[in-house]
Amino acid sequence: MRKTALKAAVISLISLIAALSLTIAAISLVSPKTMASLCDSAGLKTAAVYYYRADYERSSDFNKLAVLIDAADYADDDKTLAAYGEKFVLSDEFRFFCERKDESSAVGKISSYDYYCYLAVTALYNTGKYDKSVSLAYLKTESYTEKCPLKVAVMIAKANGNRQYAKAITETYENGEKDRIQDVDGSLKNDIEELKAKNIEKMV
Repeated sequence: MRKTALKAAVISLISLIAALSLTIAAISLVSPKTMASLCDSAGLKTAAVYYYRADYERSSDFNKLAVLIDAADYADDDKTLAAYGEKFVLSDEFRFFCERKDESSAVGKISSYDYYCYLAVTALYNTGKYDKSVSLAYLKTESYTEKCPLKVAVMIAKANGNRQYAKAITETYENGEKDRIQDVDGSLKNDIEELKAKNIEKMV
């Protein structure tokens, strides 16, 4: 009698798990956005990024890309930020998106524009894509300031002592970028000279 009851309970549990699995699979296929929201609410950051990525890939909508980037940032997912961050900051809608974001919320110590560029430049570096990181840093910098993308790249080079990365920064500067970027107080020129000196003396 007890064996029969236990067997019935086990079968019921297996059936429940199977039904739940099918339900999750169905929701994932029909609405990955719903699954992403559920995972977000449950604190499952990595899973949320997975579903937000699936939702974006269905439409390539800029707003969905923005949600994916925010989710990846929250999850400290450099791989996703490196894969999608560059496309995000190079999108035609990006500047307007950042302006709206800053208007609708209290602006902190860094603008949305500089912050998202920081995420992309840093993630590309952290995943070993040094040339892309440097190229993006230059591309998204018009004036050399303490928060601009190129300053981020310079600080990364200084902090990590990465000879290859520093060389990419200095060579790009010498190959024409020094004439394009506004360097009002000469701080960019000074940083470049410092990178060159460290590249020769200390970097390995």
